[in-house]
Amino acid sequence: MLHHGYTPQEVDHINGDRADNRIENLRAANRSENQCNRGALANNTSGYPNVSWHKKSKAWLVRVVKNGKTKVNIYVKDLELAGLVALEARSLYHGKFAQLEGTQP
Repeated sequence: MLHHGYTPQEVDHINGDRADNRIENLRAANRSENQCNRGALANNTSGYPNVSWHKKSKAWLVRVVKNGKTKVNIYVKDLELAGLVALEARSLYHGKFAQLEGTQP
């Protein structure tokens, strides 16, 4: 607010480090954009954001969502390939808010 003169809906930490509150690391975002910039969740078993094991298909599921709508939902047998597909999908659909750091185990 003090720096830009308005209060954004949410504040996104560009580098994903919530302790890094330098003004150059902060940008205005809405809820959907802020969710795009998060990494793999703590319970993630693949090590890649947006990639999880699907028991029934015996394959890795790549699912990327934007604004509450599923944009990518495919099964991939190879984990590394699934990670690359997820990375490309995040780049395409999440744009400048895409989480590109820490995307490999």
